[in-house]
Amino acid sequence: ETPMIHSSELHLEHLRGSDLILEVCRTCNAREYLCGPSGPSYLKPETFRRNKITIIPQQFEIESFRHIDEAEKYFSSLHHLLRLGQKQSKTLFKERG
Repeated sequence: ETPMIHSSELHLEHLRGSDLILEVCRTCNAREYLCGPSGPSYLKPETFRRNKITIIPQQFEIESFRHIDEAEKYFSSLHHLLRLGQKQSKTLFKERG
């Protein structure tokens, strides 16, 4: 089972944006960071590479779900997981090659 922690427990209040995300990943020993499709435009990819953390923009097909509106196409995978549940949201996500 994967432990869940609150970012406030990490005491990183002095950081913002990409620096905060990077430090959360480093502190939790992450090797990959799943982000929304616009993630690479606001993250600092080089600092993630230097820390051996791979940025993975989400890629899923959403057009086949009629109950998802246009705006939700750009929401994070976590949003869809919480909204649709694990079983149904799995059909949204493409397998990575």
